[in-house]
Amino acid sequence: MKYPLPVYDAYAIVKNVLEQVETLKLDKDKIVLMGESAAAGLIIAVAQEMIKRDEIHLIRLLMPISIFDSSFVDGTLPHDKMTKPEQNWYMLLETALRFCSVDYERQKQTDTYLYPNLMSNEVCAKLPRTIVMTTEFDCYRRSSANIAEKIHQNGKLVDFVCHPGLNHVGAFHTKDDTVFQLNFWQDIALLISEHI
Repeated sequence: MKYPLPVYDAYAIVKNVLEQVETLKLDKDKIVLMGESAAAGLIIAVAQEMIKRDEIHLIRLLMPISIFDSSFVDGTLPHDKMTKPEQNWYMLLETALRFCSVDYERQKQTDTYLYPNLMSNEVCAKLPRTIVMTTEFDCYRRSSANIAEKIHQNGKLVDFVCHPGLNHVGAFHTKDDTVFQLNFWQDIALLISEHI
């Protein structure tokens, strides 16, 4: 499926859930959009779509976990300055983005749905309260921090967490990291309950 269709599909799913909040017995005042990795970018894209449609007030909290920004592909972060995990993911990410993008060269400079760090301050200031989370050995740790800083500058960041001892999206860094992984998921639940 070519981009931006996944954004519109995800928006339609969120909209459907919001329209059925009573049927699903959900608390409409506690709706959280959370996503990891590619889904982290997707939830921020959905939030931007909801801002355009004046529906963002329906979302209480946004929680992107391990999100990439345009520095991976636009030359802002030179390849020789990347960590080894960043270099490995860069090759995979660039291949995937070239495959799914309609106009890769233009999009990597301007597309805020693919690269949330390119959002205007005006749009960023309309985001719901946001928690950005990453992990110690995450290939997107630096870009997650960049996006958290942008959201912070616009007054919407309520927390930034870099969880120790794990790779991308809470995967094991070593075979003995089960405690770290369990704590990662517990921390997510605690952060949501604290900020909702």
